[in-house]
Parts: sequence; structure tokens; C-alpha cells
Amino acid sequence: MLEKLFIKILSSTNNNQFSISSEMLNLLGCSKEDFEKLLKLMNYKKKDKDKDIFSYDFKHKDKKKIKKDNVKKIINNPFASLKNFTLNN
Repeated sequence: MLEKLFIKILSSTNNNQFSISSEMLNLLGCSKEDFEKLLKLMNYKKKDKDKDIFSYDFKHKDKKKIKKDNVKKIINNPFASLKNFTLNN
């Protein structure tokens, strides 16, 4: 459902702005107020209090940066073997 919502948002986005449609609300089966709360949790910003226009800053930087030293490397990761995999046509 969230994938369909994201596609709907992308298709209605113009200049990094979109307005809430009834189709978006129907996908999640929630009220407009709940949908606005969800958008705020997803870092969308409401442009005007009276209008239902939201925007997203794609240049947003997360305040928490993950240092590479703190990330554990999993040696026995099953996906690690895919690096060595080659396809022959």
C-alpha cells in the first residue's frame, strides 16, 4: 500500500509540491488528519495551514550520521556472495 501511495505522490508532484487527493486517503483508509500526521512523520512539510499542499526537501540531511567504523560487517552474509556472481549472455 505504501508503495502505491508513494507512486501516487510522485505522479502528482510538481516542483517538489503535491496536494492531498481522495485517492491517497482511500489507499490507506484513513482520515485527512491522520494522513497529514503520517506525512509529517515522513518529513513532508505543509506549505500553508489553510491549503493541503505538502513539499519534501530531497536535500534533507539526517542529523544522525552513521560512521562506517560503527557499522558491523557481516562476513557470512548470503548477499555478499552475489558480488562474485556474473551473468553470461
